[in-house]
Amino acid sequence: MASLDKKLYRGWHARAAGIVVGLGVALLVSMLGTLGILANERRQAVAVQALTADRLKQVVVELNQAFSRLEQSRLERCSEETLTHLRGLLLQYRYLRDVGIVDARDRILCTTSGGLLSEPTPLPTPTNVTRTGFRNWLNYSVGFGEGRVVVSLTARGNFMLMVDSHANTELMQHSGIDSIWMDSEGVSPGKASPVWRAPRVQETEPWAPLHSELGFSSQQQFWSRIDWRRGVLALESNVPGTGYFIQNKISLRELFRNNSRIFSGLVLLAFLTGGLAGGLAHQRARLLRTLPYRIADLCRPENIICMYQPIMELTTGRVAGCEVLMRLRDGGEVIYPDKVIPLILERSLGWQLDQAVSLRALRELADALPKNPVSTDARLFKVAINFFPENIRFEKLTALLTPIRPEGVSLNVEVTEYGMSDDLFEEVRCLREADYLISVDDFGTGYSNLGTVKCLSPDFLKIDKSFVFDMEDDSLRSSLIPEIVAIARAVNAELIAEGVENEQQANRLRDMGVQYGQGYFFARPLPIEEFMEFLAKATSGKSA
Repeated sequence: MASLDKKLYRGWHARAAGIVVGLGVALLVSMLGTLGILANERRQAVAVQALTADRLKQVVVELNQAFSRLEQSRLERCSEETLTHLRGLLLQYRYLRDVGIVDARDRILCTTSGGLLSEPTPLPTPTNVTRTGFRNWLNYSVGFGEGRVVVSLTARGNFMLMVDSHANTELMQHSGIDSIWMDSEGVSPGKASPVWRAPRVQETEPWAPLHSELGFSSQQQFWSRIDWRRGVLALESNVPGTGYFIQNKISLRELFRNNSRIFSGLVLLAFLTGGLAGGLAHQRARLLRTLPYRIADLCRPENIICMYQPIMELTTGRVAGCEVLMRLRDGGEVIYPDKVIPLILERSLGWQLDQAVSLRALRELADALPKNPVSTDARLFKVAINFFPENIRFEKLTALLTPIRPEGVSLNVEVTEYGMSDDLFEEVRCLREADYLISVDDFGTGYSNLGTVKCLSPDFLKIDKSFVFDMEDDSLRSSLIPEIVAIARAVNAELIAEGVENEQQANRLRDMGVQYGQGYFFARPLPIEEFMEFLAKATSGKSA
């Protein structure tokens, strides 16, 4: 049930990862696509505003030049001679179509197109007045033939100039801009006021330009902002050196309507990419949760569970030592060696695992064991640790084990019979000279002979548990135990029988000459706290 719950949890975890990644990718695609659409709208508006700003600046430049020349001419009285001179002046400008003279009350006295007026024509209140003294009348209607045209008038002092109606229409009504603002105070931020708005624009709360301090900047700059309350995107820019600002607005609803096909394609693309990314993330998450992808992380000391199985002296019942057995902790799951050893060998993680097990076990034992030897005689408490054959190298093991070797403990390096090789003999000899014990694990299951065992010269031979299991049936396999005893005596090694499960097996092994036993009859593999309790009880019982 626990294994099933673990699989269900991992399956849910993978699905959750797929959903989160899928939604994230879909959202990212949607955002990028929307930003692309906004960038395209901005690019189009920038092009329109740049062209409009260039033309508006040319008009302002012509107005400044013309007023300067008019003021220098001192022609302030209306006469035919004055009008002739003014008509010649107009020929030098592209956007100016009329020049007039006004009195102090802004009444037109004469114009180059209308000549001397019989009565002064009063002008309405100016649309705005600039710091430099310009009085502007925007969208001013004048008679022309049988109809009327809308023009822009600008006056400074006693002179008035009219901008070409075609330029005015092209500049404002047909340019594609929404409104024009002016910094009427020249350089004071926040004083911009609207001077023109396209007829199609209907708004009750006009926005003043955000950066009105840039009105007289020498370069055109663009900025944009979104009013989420109104649902409107605005792009604004200044007209360099003029105090004018240009503004374009588009509602987000209109933006969606104008790009409905693109948005539809974007939604489809977001759905497809999100689904694909979510599917891939789901598969990847499931793959990352599999043991082959996590095995390297699991082979760390913090993920190692060390179990300690007592090794008992068969004649006295004394606890002579223990063998360190490892498990891997994967969250709340415990993984046994038979499930991971093939994978560890395949991934060449043997040394990483050996290091992790040794560090964890010896640190736990150093903290738990008494500082003096457990045994009452001269022999030290023996701790057996298995190592992969390729890792049994004198320099590697001594560099690892010597700094963490607990006081009062004799370390027993176990070598499997399958791992014996010629180059191993010299490494084992150096380890024995450094006071490490050597055991041959699972003895009798391989093909070693007496000569091979003599070359290794181990301290212990461990009888494989398969021989012990067959003892009660008096099988051919169990009949080989006396032969193993003879080999041990020949090489001056002691014997440890593995897999002892009952008293009958323990007694028969003792009678055959086997010195030590290990198995469930004595104790199962125990965590460090339970092992220390077992050790304390066994020691106190022996003393009693």
